[in-house]
Amino acid sequence: MSNLIKKYRETVNHLSKEHGFDLTKMEPFDVCDRLELLGFEHIHPTLSKDIDAMFWVVDNFGVKKEPKKKKNKKPKIKKRRVKKHKTKFSGFYGSEEWRQLRLEVFALYGKKCLRCGKKKNIHVDHIFPRSRYPQLELDIDNLQPLCKDCNEDKLNRHYWDYRPISNKEKLKLLSKVGCDDLEITKPP
Repeated sequence: MSNLIKKYRETVNHLSKEHGFDLTKMEPFDVCDRLELLGFEHIHPTLSKDIDAMFWVVDNFGVKKEPKKKKNKKPKIKKRRVKKHKTKFSGFYGSEEWRQLRLEVFALYGKKCLRCGKKKNIHVDHIFPRSRYPQLELDIDNLQPLCKDCNEDKLNRHYWDYRPISNKEKLKLLSKVGCDDLEITKPP
């Protein structure tokens, strides 16, 4: 009971300061009526005792105490070994030239598969594979974005080109390879 009275007094003091008039000398039902005049919810008509009014005020307007703040303790600094950042790829695929060229391909064609239109897990495919045509590994005319599945379907056996370019541009790539009679196709 004394805990309720204490919370009630704290709440009424808070409301008095907040709304600019003294509620501390009023009876609990008078406090409820005054709050109703201010536009707050009306006390339920079945509540008839002062203790009910006190509960209602505390439940609806009770001052919630903020949890005690912990003293600012200096964080403990743990000594950790500094690990060198390892890139996922090393060698050619980890090189700065390749990474920059990949970004250029995505800027040119978008970051979606040119074959199926997927937008997840996109690779930059070499139309003519690096293993057979190393001179074209950093040639932007030999690159196209494909999803992992479409890139794996193509493998190193097919020269499938999905880029939205003219046949004249495709012949330009063929002349770089030195195979003007070779045909770049789309799969059936």
